[in-house]
Amino acid sequence: MTLMSDCYVLTIGPSQSHQSGTEESFIGGTPNLPTDVEIPRCKLCTAEQTFFFQITFPSKHLWEGMTLALFACTSCADENHLVPQMLSGPLPGANIPEGFLLSYQTNFRILVFEKALGAPRTTYQNRVIFKPLSLHKTADMAACVEHMSPEQRAYTFAYKPFSTELEPILEAALASGNCQELIDFIQRQRSSLTDPYEGEPLGEDWEQLMEFKDAHQYGDFALTRYYSVAHDIGLGPSWAKIEAELTAAGMKGAELVLGFPVGPRQNLFDPGKMGSYLRSEQLVARHLTELQAAVQNGQVPRADVLQLERMLSAAISAGRGLYITF
Repeated sequence: MTLMSDCYVLTIGPSQSHQSGTEESFIGGTPNLPTDVEIPRCKLCTAEQTFFFQITFPSKHLWEGMTLALFACTSCADENHLVPQMLSGPLPGANIPEGFLLSYQTNFRILVFEKALGAPRTTYQNRVIFKPLSLHKTADMAACVEHMSPEQRAYTFAYKPFSTELEPILEAALASGNCQELIDFIQRQRSSLTDPYEGEPLGEDWEQLMEFKDAHQYGDFALTRYYSVAHDIGLGPSWAKIEAELTAAGMKGAELVLGFPVGPRQNLFDPGKMGSYLRSEQLVARHLTELQAAVQNGQVPRADVLQLERMLSAAISAGRGLYITF
């Protein structure tokens, strides 16, 4: 049996409003592409596909000097193409027909090219918030597993005023796409808002910090009225392990670790495109009670959920709810 000898950790950095153009691996923003390569188009609807991420492989990696970029269509959805076409028969030793790797990429496209040929495609209209990536080798297999999960960030959150002041406006903007009320809210409350990326006060030119102007990103700015960007009490990459353990114990792991999304079902609030969740002060208290009861009953070891207990306790001590994001 051959074991994996090399382990690489892919670390996701925080959302940023500025992309310098020198980054080699990143999510969203502007892709680096060879000048003779066009932005892929969807074969189903012909729309230009959305750039999601690219990774440049480091020194001594098998693909050293190469870059992989992923695009996918966000303009259409066809239930017959939700899962890519698969080869018939067992995959080990399968004979891949000529041209298959291109023809099966109907509504997505994976590009691989020499890093040296890539240059920022400044004509591309950004659709995904930029986040830097770092790919590096490690001998710590446990770190590899842990870093497969994105970093969970959590903030004590003034849920009650949010529910009366902003939630109806945010829900309406997400449902209709009309952001004027959200913009008006930000203008009225600007002195109490911050940049959601760095936590700096908002200046008069705050809209220049935004990559694209939709209800999600306006909402991201407006939400800072109810929490402090500087005070992260999240579970980091451990959230997925804790959620899995709680679920295996017969509990609602996702609810306890994350909370609930906000917005209409067809367009849930998600500025970072990796999940955003809120819970009220009352729900935090209920979740802490459930967690402590599970520990008392022996359903889960306290040491395994101590981080979560501390996060919930911190919110209760502050008399606030929780905002969870990634």
